[in-house]
Amino acid sequence: MCADLNGMVFPHLQKVLVEQVVVESGVLRVTARTRDEVLLPCPDCGTESRRVHSRYQRHLADAAVGGRPVVIVLSVRRLFCDAPDCLRRTFAEQVEGLTIRHGRYTPLLPEMLRAVGLALPAVPEPGCWRCSTSWSAG
Repeated sequence: MCADLNGMVFPHLQKVLVEQVVVESGVLRVTARTRDEVLLPCPDCGTESRRVHSRYQRHLADAAVGGRPVVIVLSVRRLFCDAPDCLRRTFAEQVEGLTIRHGRYTPLLPEMLRAVGLALPAVPEPGCWRCSTSWSAG
């Protein structure tokens, strides 16, 4: 994928390697992986590690692009913590601005949904008893 296009359409993917972008059944599917050379601190003790235990895939919903839903299939590392005094043996990496622990969506998606919700006016449903009640100050 062109680096300029990647930065304009998917700025939150700058920290990962985008391997493929395809449209499948109307969904824009982005396949990416984290970079192997990045050192990550253990969440418990802070010892940096790059020793890989395994990799696994996360499926993240993202903000729509061009009216198409977006799914990011992200391969992330599970790393060993080699600190002898640390009780944590392995930990999963998080990508700042892209993943949150146990999250199934990017931070951009709820942010965009909040903005849309605030921008839309409240339109009463036809026949809604709550919306048709007139309140009088009295």
